[in-house]
Amino acid sequence: MPAYHIGIVAVATSVDPKWVYNLLARFLLPGVERAGQGVARRISPQGLRHIMLVRWLTQDLALPLSRAVDLAIRSLASESGVVAVGPGLELRIDIPRLSADAETLLADAVESHVPRRRGRPPKSRRASGSDTNSGV
Repeated sequence: MPAYHIGIVAVATSVDPKWVYNLLARFLLPGVERAGQGVARRISPQGLRHIMLVRWLTQDLALPLSRAVDLAIRSLASESGVVAVGPGLELRIDIPRLSADAETLLADAVESHVPRRRGRPPKSRRASGSDTNSGV
């Protein structure tokens, strides 16, 4: 299964990468691999769907982040996408549409985003090959 990094997920969800990083630092979401310090997180398409839904719930319904995370996990874990949120009140998520939107946004993000290289930049070839063209 493919895995993506925070930069691609941020582009796909139209949020700042820091928002995604903070979300993943505070909450465990299905489809997101946790790693040690200095190791980039790997996010599966399932993780992307969770992040997208959390963002929509916080942005469109003005839910607190912890409540949005809980509802996203519960609704995507159910087969129907329906979660009871109170007496006589249900939240229904159109999971096939969410998945289709996630695939489209992810494909666009992968095409448009090139991850930054980590670590020290490689030495320039010109610096090492400058002696060969000195004419001596």
